[in-house]
Amino acid sequence: MQKKLIITYIIITLIGVSITGIFSIKAIENYYVKNVEDKLISNARMARDLIQQIGEDRFGRRYLEEVTSRLAVDSGARVTIIDKTGIVLSDSAKDAETMDNHKNRPEIVEALQGRIGKSTRYSKSINTNMMYIALPLYRDSGIEAVVRLSLPLGEIKRIIKGIWTVVFLAILLGTLTTFFIGIKFSKEIIRPIREMTIAVKDIAMGNYSRRIKIKTKDELKELSEAFNYMAERLNNTLQELTDKKKEIEAILTSMVDGVIAVSIDGRIILTNPSAEAMFRVEKDNIMGRHFLEIIRNYELYEFLQEVLKSGEVSFKELRILSPKERILRVHITPLKDGDKMMGAVAVMRDITEIRRLERVRRDFVANVSHELKTPLTSIKGFVETLLSGAKNDEKVSRRFLEIIDFEATRLSNMIEDLLNLSEIENSQENFKKEKVDLKEIIERLSIIFKNRLTAKNLSLDINIQDELPPLIGDRLWAEQVMINLVDNAVKYTPDSGKIRVSAKEAGDYIIVEVEDTGIGIPEEDIPRLFERFYRVDKARSRVMGGTGLGLAIVKHAVKAMDGEVSVKSQVGKGSTFTVKFKK
Repeated sequence: MQKKLIITYIIITLIGVSITGIFSIKAIENYYVKNVEDKLISNARMARDLIQQIGEDRFGRRYLEEVTSRLAVDSGARVTIIDKTGIVLSDSAKDAETMDNHKNRPEIVEALQGRIGKSTRYSKSINTNMMYIALPLYRDSGIEAVVRLSLPLGEIKRIIKGIWTVVFLAILLGTLTTFFIGIKFSKEIIRPIREMTIAVKDIAMGNYSRRIKIKTKDELKELSEAFNYMAERLNNTLQELTDKKKEIEAILTSMVDGVIAVSIDGRIILTNPSAEAMFRVEKDNIMGRHFLEIIRNYELYEFLQEVLKSGEVSFKELRILSPKERILRVHITPLKDGDKMMGAVAVMRDITEIRRLERVRRDFVANVSHELKTPLTSIKGFVETLLSGAKNDEKVSRRFLEIIDFEATRLSNMIEDLLNLSEIENSQENFKKEKVDLKEIIERLSIIFKNRLTAKNLSLDINIQDELPPLIGDRLWAEQVMINLVDNAVKYTPDSGKIRVSAKEAGDYIIVEVEDTGIGIPEEDIPRLFERFYRVDKARSRVMGGTGLGLAIVKHAVKAMDGEVSVKSQVGKGSTFTVKFKK
């Protein structure tokens, strides 16, 4: 910009000085020409008056030559006398006899018509530009001849050339002066503009605290103040937007529900971490892309399209299969700018666990009702039979009372297991964190199950690693876990079978395995094995007095102690339960 300003200054100076010079030179040239013309006219009149006083008898070539010579000296001009036929009678610069006829010369033609003849042209006789002034010479009979004075214009050309030299020097000096002065003044003009440019670049890069300081009191000062005011307002506005954006991002980030916003053409414009985790996508890879390109669920997309078309808030439950099966409660709200539809926002809540718990609750209530009803019905039936007269038969009444005792015991065990399971679930966070000697608990199992092992001729092999470290947990629940696992093994292992309990250290865990040679578990039943009241063989389990809650208690107790439980089994070959306790 500084170069442009300097060049502009120079061009303006050149144009101004050139125009001034040209007009000045033209005026001077006109002045000198006019001055020469006036001088020639004056001298021509004087010469005419002098020649007209010459008598007729003396109006000859020789005398005229003396007159023209004297007049040339007095006037400083070339003097020529031409008769009315155009013949040169006398010339102060050249022999008249050698000169051409001048009748057709412009100034002669005008003079012969009684006017002052004027002409400027190149003279072949003396080889230079000349100015000619011709006046008529009158006699009694009229115009007798013409007296012509002429001056070369070479002097005027030299003067004009000198003036051109001065003008050129003036132009050169003015250009140089303009250049140096332009540099100084353009710097003063450019400096605040440069400051503004730097400030604008800083603001464009995000430095909204940049301000301009200009000391001048002109329009640039007003511009800088307006710029600083604009920067301040922009900084405040962007800060407010940033704060609001952070608030919105914090809200979206903290939301458990997934949020996805799409434009009117179905392209994703906003997501939150919950939605990204829900569909296992990365934020950087989804913005601006089409919904179906990222989330391949046509039912959800169709629901979005319905809301975009209707413009009404809507919600429904959807089941999605990818990336894993979930049940979502989807609430979609249209985005509008006045009456114009801009897009839609889908808020998705994962209710899979809620629906699972509802199903578990329904199953639990149904199972508890069924499991409690069976022994109670049996007890009631046998009591009614006894009351109706069977009590008098000692043998029958004893057998009925034994059945009633068995069912009552099973009912009591079931209630106790339910209470234990409820206690585990309700006090997981309050579990005792104490060192538990697992070796002692396992060794006591042979004493606890001695009678049952003997009754079925089962062998119990205990294999514990030397110097087994203690586990960290609740002793009572660790003992309950081991008792329930061994109890299951005893129940479902045929006579003369084998049961093996082993414990060893592995990294941060103590691994306990309870292996039996029992009836085994079908593969399709393994995933549900640890559910409440789930039995592989319900009839056999009830006969054995099982409540269907033993393995559920194992699962929850181990989980409460930050452990894991798993099972491997083959039908007819036996099962192996593996528990990982945190040490």
